[in-house]
Parts: sequence; structure tokens; C-alpha cells
Amino acid sequence: MLKFLSLLLLQIGLGIVQCSWFTATDNSPVVSWGSSTTTSSSPYFWDLISPDIEENGKEKISAKRRFSLLKIKDSELFLPRNVVPISYKLKIRPILESDNPEEVLTAPGSVTIIVRCDAVTDTITLHANTKQFVNILRENLLHVQQTGDNTTTSRVNNVSVLRSSLVLGKEDADFYQIQLSENLQPGEQYSLHLDFVTRISNSTLDGLYLSSYEDPSKNEKKFLAVTQFEAIAARQMFPCFDEPDLKATFEIVVSRAKGYTSMSNMPLHYSEPDSENAGYFLDHFPPTPRMSTYLVALVVSEFTCTTAPAFLLANKTVEACGPAHLVAEGGASHAAQVSARILAFYDKLWGVPYPLPKMTSVAIPDFEAGAMENYGLNTYRISALFYFPDKSTESRRLSVESTIAHELAHQNFGNLVTCKTWNQIFLNEGFATYVSKLGVEEVSPEFEGEAFGWYTDYFQRALRADAFPASHPLVKVEDYFGQFDAISYSKGSSLIKMMENILSRKTLVNGLRQYLDKFSFGNAEYRGLFNTLDLQAKAEDTHPELAPLADIMDSWTVQPGFPLVRVTWVSEQLFHISQERFLQQSSTVKDGQVGSKDGAGWRRMSSNPSSTPLNNTRGDDPLLWHCPIFIATAAHPNRTVLVSEEGHSSETTSPHHRRPTMWLTNKESIKAWVPKSKVDWIIVNPDSKAFFRVLYDERLSDAIENQLEDNSQIFSPITRAQLIDDGFENAWAHYSPIQVALGRTRAILRDETDPRVWATALNHFKQIYAMLSENEDSVRDFKKYLSPRVSQAVDAVGVAQGGEERGQSVLHRASLFVWGGVLELPSVLHHSKNLVKLAASESNLNLIPVDIRGEALCAAVIEGDSSTTNFLWDLYSKSKAKSESSVRNILLNAIGCSRNPAMIQRYLDNSSQIGFLHSKSDRVILLQKLVVNPFSRNATFSYLRQHFRELIDYFDGLEVPGKILRTFSYFWNTEERLNQMKELQKEFLEELKLGESLELTLALIQANVDWMQHHGSDIKNWMQTQARDEEQSAP
Repeated sequence: MLKFLSLLLLQIGLGIVQCSWFTATDNSPVVSWGSSTTTSSSPYFWDLISPDIEENGKEKISAKRRFSLLKIKDSELFLPRNVVPISYKLKIRPILESDNPEEVLTAPGSVTIIVRCDAVTDTITLHANTKQFVNILRENLLHVQQTGDNTTTSRVNNVSVLRSSLVLGKEDADFYQIQLSENLQPGEQYSLHLDFVTRISNSTLDGLYLSSYEDPSKNEKKFLAVTQFEAIAARQMFPCFDEPDLKATFEIVVSRAKGYTSMSNMPLHYSEPDSENAGYFLDHFPPTPRMSTYLVALVVSEFTCTTAPAFLLANKTVEACGPAHLVAEGGASHAAQVSARILAFYDKLWGVPYPLPKMTSVAIPDFEAGAMENYGLNTYRISALFYFPDKSTESRRLSVESTIAHELAHQNFGNLVTCKTWNQIFLNEGFATYVSKLGVEEVSPEFEGEAFGWYTDYFQRALRADAFPASHPLVKVEDYFGQFDAISYSKGSSLIKMMENILSRKTLVNGLRQYLDKFSFGNAEYRGLFNTLDLQAKAEDTHPELAPLADIMDSWTVQPGFPLVRVTWVSEQLFHISQERFLQQSSTVKDGQVGSKDGAGWRRMSSNPSSTPLNNTRGDDPLLWHCPIFIATAAHPNRTVLVSEEGHSSETTSPHHRRPTMWLTNKESIKAWVPKSKVDWIIVNPDSKAFFRVLYDERLSDAIENQLEDNSQIFSPITRAQLIDDGFENAWAHYSPIQVALGRTRAILRDETDPRVWATALNHFKQIYAMLSENEDSVRDFKKYLSPRVSQAVDAVGVAQGGEERGQSVLHRASLFVWGGVLELPSVLHHSKNLVKLAASESNLNLIPVDIRGEALCAAVIEGDSSTTNFLWDLYSKSKAKSESSVRNILLNAIGCSRNPAMIQRYLDNSSQIGFLHSKSDRVILLQKLVVNPFSRNATFSYLRQHFRELIDYFDGLEVPGKILRTFSYFWNTEERLNQMKELQKEFLEELKLGESLELTLALIQANVDWMQHHGSDIKNWMQTQARDEEQSAP
């Protein structure tokens, strides 16, 4: 399941990497001709952590949030295994409309479960969330007898149901226990029948819930019932054994009203009138393969579908479905064909044919997760599935294809083979994340998905998420519930990539084939995976000689964090390499700091590297790793140094398998490395082959920077990006001076054209710009430094987008256009102004390439006069309130770029007027953009403070206004600003109980104050020096 994570900034470190973690999400229910899903829609480019706002301004309740807050961590809360399920026959009738109002949004049903008794017992315990049930009406137990192919049932002699209820003391676990009069006998099968009435939720997005959308062809609202069961919500719809290892088959019958259709995991077998309910029809679906309860799915709707050509996947049905008007516009066609092609690729890659007769992908209007991998019936947000040629951006296409590839990867990793317990969820999510890049690379090589996407999308994200003391292990053995977060997804996939680098791609793929075959239609645990891969590696002679793979990977999976690998120059033929846990701290550097020539500190690093002692004992630090060390030297910067049996170094350029140069074990913190010949410098972990950061001592760092100044292109793009990222993250964590990171950007970005390197650098410059944005002199110096570097990158890719241009270059240009507006680059502003002028003259925004439409509009507002803004406002006013929300988002984001004080004040004053804005969500967008815009930030705070009571009434509570205020925490970093927010809190503390709502905001601003105290002056002085040098060197 792909969750686009809303990050809790306190958890990942206050004030350290705020801006670098803002991930773009698209919650718009409709995609239109103005859609843009690039990482930003304006040069004021922070993708704000906003509530999931519906058109009425209400915040949707997150099902995953409730899962993550559950306090159930007791191993006794596993269901007893004395009775296990074999099969289910589920019948349910979702009632979406009825003359009887008490029936509406209920779903009467029944379930018959064939169970096997594995141990003598007089109870049957299963899951039922009785808070969601109207009633569980009755239970019945029969004995099942199997004679050849015939199955018969009969009443159980002397056994009857005495009572049933939740288990006392385990109500939160939803244990529903049926007490029997006599014992069940081991080896026997029984048929347990339960009738129930459950609710269709209209307040949550899990279990069986209500969704809706506007049908523009009939100008009416349509309703549908949909399920979302991962991780523990199947029990909300029907009583069941709701744990991932209690697999069974499911035969489903849906009673649906005339005019609706139903979809489930398997294809429809046949329909017939429901003789018990007039106006209803029974849709019968054949039994599924053995699978977990959380993968059961159904949709009752008026959707239509588009089917991919049958030849794309072995004559199996592959279709994409959704609201009829969006399907008619062509939104589903791309999804259907991409799904078929990716499934065919996975079949060939893993040697495992997709086992179901069909794959249906459904676009759901209200969907909390990005998508869900239900076996045979994948569900998605509309924005995550539908793509409209000539209307949607390349960013949107990549997002759609990545999400589809992720969910289809789950058909093997998650559905066919499922993690045994939720605390090993990385077996599902880590592999789906890793495999998805291969799927995108297959269907759209122009995105260069494996080469570009893995490092910036997952590896960097995982390192940041795992850097804080509050991080958790990939497998938290004592915790039943896993974490659906960046650790499971991004770190999980990064460790799989590391195993690939240790074993080779060929060995990994072959080992995973064995894994899928061994655990097919069953469950696996993490050590079972590692043992299977180890056996394959031994068969192919690629296994690590250090230890069995399971022992090596234990150090990466059952403890949190990752290593900081220090590299110390002792002599030209002696280097010390050590490890310790990397920790991101918000505190300032204290004892152990040694000064450098720039006056900044190298945290706990000896000023005399040759005196660093070699200590091979583990000591008091329990967090050490079996760490593979790959080394490249100055002589051959893109080759990995190997150590032969005689102990001498050699080098290899093998593209398939490069063994580590050496290992640090989980019982040694430091080792010496002796190269074969003298070298001036070395690179540890080139191309980020292993999951750690690298810190070079001052001598090595200077030598590497000198090489970068001389010729940075001798390093691979990922190594260049890694040097930048490690430099900044080491500085934010107080391990090294910020001047090291900034110096690397000066050397690398001078002639850089690779999107990976630019994405890494700009991610950090985004944070720096945010912290400098309220200081006019600092912003001027920042622009003088960065402008010529970004300008040459823009020149390299070109401002004009070719008519047939697709893929990575389009994405890169869009990213650079964002910065072109920030830095006011003449080429970007001039091109944008001309595009908007042409669009205005023809009253047609389609004349602006969709991939840079938002960026160009904002740049034109910055560069243009009031006529540009008036043109955009006229388009906004004419847009339809509900069917063109994505168009409005782009227009409001661009309008919010204004630097005209009178216009800014007009927007603020009129934002509460009826008819000025189309919806409450539009007001959120406009206000947040005016906060992000440094030219309107002060006026917006004054407005919010003056109108705070009205905003609370308007948004029905503090939640949304509080999050709008939190936007200031991305930029405010002085005691004066902190006091302004405290004064607002004090003003409304008693009357509105505002204290708690602003605690996070105040904490973030305080962290920014601390950040500026440590890094601010160093960054400002460095930028000032560079700006002066740029002026002096200008012709």
C-alpha cells in the first residue's frame, strides 16, 4: 500500500530539515485541462503540510492515523491458533439509498467460515469491531465432513453456542469470543455462520465507507460504497480472523441496487435478482486464492471501465475504472495499458504468472492512502490513477506509473507472499517500493526511473527519516504493529538495493524467485527471506564471506538508525575507517569540537588524524553494523577497490557485481585500510552502494574539494549528489562545518547538468532560502551566488519545451523554472511573460506547456503588471466551483505570487467575502501561499491575527486555522517572530484554548531560532563572500 506520508516534523527533527521534507500531494477529486502535479506550482515552492480539506472545509479523518496510535503491543493479543480459517463465504448488501431512513448507510450480511480445529478448545475467538456493527444477530456451528470431492455439513453432537461477546480486557483488540458447550476436536473442520448488520461509515475512510463525487453530465452527486481494510479494518465490515497469516479463500456475494454495479477481487461469475430484496440483484464472485483478510475488497458504484488489449497480458482482463465522465475523457486508458504491461514484465522477471484471471484498478474519489493493492482489485486516489494525455503533466504521468508499479509489485510481494506479522511490513512495502522502479523503467525508460528515482526519492528520504533518536527499527520484534512510514518504505527499499550491491542484481533476482516459490500463497518472516537469498548467493558464489546474509542484515533490521562512517587520512598508504551511529540533533555542538581553518567545528574528530587509536572492541555502544565498505581511489574514482586473497588491493569495473572492499563488523568500530599504492584521496561508498553517510576528516575533505574544483565530472552523478547531501546533513547534525557542504556546491554546480545532482542541492538550498528569506541583504547575496549556476543549468536544458519532449528533461526544466522565479532569472521571467501574454491574447492557457504552467504563471505575475494578475483572476472567477478545482489551485498559487501591496491587501480583505472565492479549500490555498510569499507574509499574519475568531467559525474549529498559522514556522527564525506567535497564543489562550494548537508551531519556530544561532552567521558570511567574488569576476 502506497501512503504519501504527512510528516510529523517534531519526530523527524525540529527545524533541521523542514523544507526538504515537504512532499507534493494532489487531493483534487477532478483532473482538468489545467492540472499540474509538478513538485511545485510557483516559485514560492514549499508544498505545505495541509489538512486534507474537502470542498466544505472539513478535514477528512485518517484511518491510518488511528492505526498508528493504537496502543496494542502485547503479544497475547494475537488470536489463539486453536481454530484457524479455511474459507469464507461472505454475503453483504450495502444500502446507499432507501425509503427507510434507518436502513441508509447500513449493510446487512452474513458470513460462513469453514474453520479447522488444531487444538482442543471450547471457544472460537475471532475479530469483530462491534463499535462498527449495528448488531451481530446470531451464530450457528455445523460439523464439516469431506468425502472425496463432496463436502457435507451436519449439526455438531452435543455442541451448541452458549454465548458470545467481546473478550473482557481486550476490547481494543476487537476479540470476539464464541463460547461452546463442548470441546471441538483437533483435525476436524466446522462451519461457523454469523449474521450481522454493519455500518457504512461516512466519517472515516476505512472499513466499508461512503464516497461521493459530482457527475457534471447530470449535475448531481453520486455515491458509492468502497472498502479499505489494511491493516485491521476487515473486522469492521464482517467478523473474521483478521491477522495477515490467517489466510483463507473468500467467496463473495454482493447484493446491490438496480443501476449500480459491484466489483470484487475476482471477476463477476453471474448475477440474479435478489428474491429477498426487491430492486436488488445478487452478484456472485468465484472463490479467491488463499489470501489475507486485509486484501478483501469490494466497490458498489455507477463506475465505468476501460479495458487494455488482451494480448498485453496473456489474454487476462486488465481494466481501469472510475467515475463515468472521467473515463469518457480518456483518463483510464493509460492506467489500463500500463498495468497490463507492468504485470507482463513482472511475470517474466519473477517467473511467476499473475494468478488471478483479472486485474481491476479503480479510482476512488475519497481515498486516504495513495493506493491499495487488494488482490485483483487495486484502489487508488483519482489523481494517483488517471492520466489525461495532452492535459496532465509529465510529473503526473510519472506519479501515476510509479503508483501503479508499486501496487502491482504487491501482487507478488504482499499478496502472493505476505509478511507474517505487521511488524515486518517492509517485506511488503520495501519490496514493492524497490520493484516499482524496475516497473517504471520497463514501461517508460525516458524517466530513467531506476537511475534517477531510487537515489533522490528513497535513499535520501530514508537517511533523513532514520537519523533521529526517535527512529525505530525496520523490524521491531516486540511490537505487533508495524509502521507505515518512510522507514518501512524507503529504508526497506534502500536496504534491498544494498543487498543487490553486495550480492549482484542477478543473484538477488534469482533468490527472490526462490523466495516467491517457497512461500507462495503463504507468509514469510524476514530471516526466511535472508536465508533464501543466502542459499542462492552460495549457489552462485556471490555470498559475503564475512557471515551469513541473515546475520549481516540483522544489524540493519532489528536496530534503529544507520552508521556514520568516518574516514581519516593517516598517510598516503594508510586510512582509518570507523563507524558510529549517525544522529541528527537539534542541540548545538558542545564538548569535543575541534576548530578548523574557517573557525567552524569538526565534531568529535581529532585534529591529528594519525593519532586516532585503532580499537576493534565494541565498547559501550550497542549500535554497530555489519557495514560493507566500498572504496574508490583518486587513481580510479569510478572503480571499486577489491582486496585479493594475498591482502593486496586491486580494482574492478564489473557492472554486475562489485564485492565490498572491506567490512566493518558489528563488533568493531574502526579498521585500518592499506591501499596498494599511494593515493591523495579516497571516496568511500561511491554511488551510495550501502546505507550510511560518510564523514571525511579535514585533510581528505580539502583534497576532495580541490578535485571537485579541478574536475567534478570524474565522479559519477550519484557520487556528486552524495557528496553534497552528506556535506549538508553532516553540517545540520553538527559533525562538520557548513562551509564544507557549501564549498562542494560551488565546485560541483558550476557546470552541472544532471537532474539528480541538482535535485539534491536545491533540496538543501530550499531550506537555506527559507531561513534567509526575511533578510533582504542575505537574500541578495544568496541570489548572486546561486543565480549563475542555475542559469547555466537552465541554458543547458533550454527554456522552451519541445512538442514531443517527454521524461526526465521535462521534469528537470520544471524544477529549474521554480528556481528561475525565485532567483528572478531574466531568461525564465522573459519566457514566462511571453507565454502568458500569448495565452491572454488567445484566452487559452493551453498555449502554456502544462509541465511549466504553474511556474510560468507565477513568474509572469512577478515580472508582469496588474493586467497579468487581472487575467488570471478573471480565469479563476469563471472556473467552475467543483469540477475545476485543480485549475483553481494553479491560478490561486500564481495569484499568490504577487508583490503588489495593494493587490495583496485586496486578496486578504476580500477572502472572507461570499463569492470572492469558490470554496473553503480555496481560501486555505490562497492564505497559505500568501504566507509563503515573503512580500505578503507580514500582511497575512496581521490579517490572520485580526480575523482569527472569524476563521475558527468559518472552518468549524481550530484545526485548519492552526495549520495555516503553522506555515509561518517554515520561515520565522528570530526571537521577535517567536514572541509575535506567543502573543497571538496568549491573546486567544483562554477563550479559544489555542495553547495546544500552537505548541508545535512554537516549537518549530524555536528550533529555527536555534538553527540560525548555529548556522545562520556562517551561511550569511559565506554567501556574502561568494557574492563579492561573483561581482569581482563579472566581466
